[in-house]
Amino acid sequence: MMRAVCLDATRAAVIGMCATQNVPVAMIESIRSGGTRVVLHNSHDAELIASAYPDLVLTVKPGPA
Repeated sequence: MMRAVCLDATRAAVIGMCATQNVPVAMIESIRSGGTRVVLHNSHDAELIASAYPDLVLTVKPGPA
C-alpha cells in the first residue's frame, strides 16, 4: 500500500478524519476532478484511513508519463 489516499471529501473533512484517527498528515491537496489526496507518513496510516472510510476512497487514473 502506498502512503497516499484519495478521498471523495473536502480538505477540511479529510483533516478532520485524520485527526479523529490520530493520523498525522504529511501533505494534502485538492484533486482537480474533485476530492482530496492526502499523503500520510507511512502505509500503515494510509491503510487505517482507507479502512475507516472505505466508501470515500477514490480510484484515480495515473496521468501521462
